[in-house]
Amino acid sequence: MMSRTEKIYWFLNKAIAAISAVLLLFLLYYSLFYSHMFPKDYLEWEHVVSDPLWMHFVFGILAVVLAFAIKRGIKTEKAQKISGIVLLAVFALMGIVYVFDGTTFSPTGDQLFLLENASLFLKGNYDGLVGGGYLAQYPYQLGLTLYMEIVTALAGEYAQMALMVLNLLALIVMSIVGARLTENLFGKQVSLYYALLLIFLFPLYFYISFIYGECMSMMFSVLLVWQMSVYLKNRRVRNLIFMCLAAFASVVFRANSMIVVIAVVIVFLLRFIKERKPMLLLAALLCVVFVFAGRGLIQAGYELRSGQEVSDGIPPTGWIAMGMQEGVRGNGWYSEYSVEIYENNGYDTELANEEAMSYIRRRLAEFADNPGIAWQFYREKILSQWDEPSYQALLVLNAGVDHGDISQMKHEIMFGRYYDGILQFMNLFQSLLYAAALVSALYLILKRGEASAYLFHLIFIGGFLFQMLWEAKSRYVLFYIVMMLPLCAMGISVICQFLETGGKKLISKNRK
Repeated sequence: MMSRTEKIYWFLNKAIAAISAVLLLFLLYYSLFYSHMFPKDYLEWEHVVSDPLWMHFVFGILAVVLAFAIKRGIKTEKAQKISGIVLLAVFALMGIVYVFDGTTFSPTGDQLFLLENASLFLKGNYDGLVGGGYLAQYPYQLGLTLYMEIVTALAGEYAQMALMVLNLLALIVMSIVGARLTENLFGKQVSLYYALLLIFLFPLYFYISFIYGECMSMMFSVLLVWQMSVYLKNRRVRNLIFMCLAAFASVVFRANSMIVVIAVVIVFLLRFIKERKPMLLLAALLCVVFVFAGRGLIQAGYELRSGQEVSDGIPPTGWIAMGMQEGVRGNGWYSEYSVEIYENNGYDTELANEEAMSYIRRRLAEFADNPGIAWQFYREKILSQWDEPSYQALLVLNAGVDHGDISQMKHEIMFGRYYDGILQFMNLFQSLLYAAALVSALYLILKRGEASAYLFHLIFIGGFLFQMLWEAKSRYVLFYIVMMLPLCAMGISVICQFLETGGKKLISKNRK
């Protein structure tokens, strides 16, 4: 019989799965009937198209048939191990082909600004930290800048290619660790589904050439979850230290990885409710300390090198206020509002914060007086990010290549005969992921799973809420999709088990 604290623990975990199920059902419903697509002229301006429902059902049936064939055909441990290695090798090979197919890559926008500032810092020029300089506006990018400095110092004129290769290596490591984590949680068979899903998550490959921290952040976030899972089993200090270091590194590369860190802290707090062991609280505290202390040390290092104080930059409220505005790109999408209020207030963070807060209060009052308008605004904002199946991957590719020196394959994908086909595949694949993740949530409501299984749903919920509040961009959603893949693999396994046993036995081992 469970104790009172255990009942509370499992109730809270199942509540997480239930909330996730509601959100996933919302996304699945709309993804089956509509999609948000970017035009072929590569303007950041989405349009909504209707989806043929039958195509989603046919695609889903084919996916289940493939998964069932794998389950029935690859049964022995040796065969599963070899198959897993082959699938991960295919993923790595596709990434290698993407990078080394003869295309000339040319970073633009934020990637270029960071790379240029890294080069200038190496020469002792710290103008980027002054006034309206790029890093004065976005000081949270200093960790990524330091990383680029190190790579530039080592690779020189080949820094861009070196950063891309490091992105490729990061995704390969992530795939191996993700498969290992999925196997530990759900079994070797499910890890095969994970590897297969990773191969067909086509937008991920396009981000190898996007040197803006995404790939590195994904790798360290998966490492963080893996080390947390291992620590909860063996309680070894070395796993706790590795976990904290991974937490720090993930946030250094992309600030939205803080969602994963917060989710990990919540898992430790939930386990404390169940076990009442102080070390669990200490683990949660250390994770947070490593993140903030590490970022503080990086900032202090730049202040010491440059001899000037690093600005607080654009206040977070500026991005939240911008996320509440209607714009030509869509509800909550980038409109330069956050930059403008910072500039108009003389680069004073506090004054910019006051102006943003004033706008937020007015907008909240409007939403309170008109709930229907609020629903329409946020529904469209959410769908413009979560119902856009490419996650801006093709826009990222278009903005980062030399159109005069691009491989035939990439040209066909961007402008030719493969464009419509690959976009439609991404669209159908997205709905499959939402359906599989929904099945995993329903299963975890009915049964008990590993703490890490609920953690993935917690990360999804956190990402969903964060993207409601923050600047809208479907590019940001890819991170959360990658973190959902173990759940999607689990959901596919549950479906196969249901078909095989008629629902009498879903997963052979109910982990507690």
